[in-house]
Amino acid sequence: MYLKRIFPNYFAHRAILLGLRKKGDISEARKYFDTLTTMTEDIVLYNIMMDGYVNLGNINGMLELLREMKEKAVHPTHVTGTVVIKGLCQQGKLQEAVQSSRLRGKAFQLHNEMLMHNLKPTPVTYNVLINGLCVYGDLNDADRLLISVDDCNINLSKDLKSPLRDYSAVINRLCKRTLTTEAKYFFSMMLSDGISPDQELCKVMLNAFRRGGDSSSVFQLLAEMIKSGFPPD
Repeated sequence: MYLKRIFPNYFAHRAILLGLRKKGDISEARKYFDTLTTMTEDIVLYNIMMDGYVNLGNINGMLELLREMKEKAVHPTHVTGTVVIKGLCQQGKLQEAVQSSRLRGKAFQLHNEMLMHNLKPTPVTYNVLINGLCVYGDLNDADRLLISVDDCNINLSKDLKSPLRDYSAVINRLCKRTLTTEAKYFFSMMLSDGISPDQELCKVMLNAFRRGGDSSSVFQLLAEMIKSGFPPD
């Protein structure tokens, strides 16, 4: 009877909190969260709230809950780590160069702490971190992560809603910065994951190769375009 009485209330609280978060009403969600005095030490509720703050760009709210978790000795999960890494990388986009680098450094450090505490990062975790590191110039750390991913046989396209879009976002930005070697590396990873490029991505890469005078890569990509079913213009 005790279990039957408690568990429905618990799942109802989670559902209500998720509903408020999805509506973007984070202030009401926080008020409701704070009233759950008997459940505020549940990590799932913390993850829901922190992800809501991150989605709205409120990184201070996320960090405040993270500090509260530490004070109450609430143990994080791999979901917690992914949410915080995503928040730090997003905040890095909005800061000046020095502060941005520091925030992404904290994100990379958090990844290492997850491994130390046996919290296995998911493909989503790696995609969030690699995107943040690579797009904003921390290519050495991005390469280290990619090596780790390869060593662990992790498929970066797993569990992603749109793997082509995620790969394209990174490759596109690398091409704009004329980092064609790194762009080719991500392109080869995309192909090895069984993801075919679209015509728009190929055009972006062709233009980058032509600007860099890399005729060999131009011909290789033209062959890949024909193989994928859309002949070059």
